[in-house]
Amino acid sequence: RMLLPKYPNCAMLLLTWLLFLVGLSHAQLVPKVVVVTTFPPEFVRWKERLQLKEELQFPGGAGSKVLCWNSELEVLGMVTGETSKHAAQSVTALGYDQRFDLRKSAWLLAGIAGVDPLVGTVGS
Repeated sequence: RMLLPKYPNCAMLLLTWLLFLVGLSHAQLVPKVVVVTTFPPEFVRWKERLQLKEELQFPGGAGSKVLCWNSELEVLGMVTGETSKHAAQSVTALGYDQRFDLRKSAWLLAGIAGVDPLVGTVGS
């Protein structure tokens, strides 16, 4: 005979609270800035200039399976992959990643146009 709690909602609330407390016991990274790019060649300069040397595994990412972190500047960099589907998948995975507290982070969405700057206008 399986024992079920008399008040299943209370049991679920207690379980949720315990999981929340377990999550708080681990130190989270709190990026000041999250730099988001769509493909690796675009990300190279950000990685070099911001010295994003620490690589963190990111299995939920569509573009890159690695996030780059600078603990001194508190900057996190990511490559989402091209297309809105990949960007949505990567950013959502980052939002659910318990290693990060993104509530106060500023987001920088970097991108290139693909227009020859000698021919196109600013903002093309």
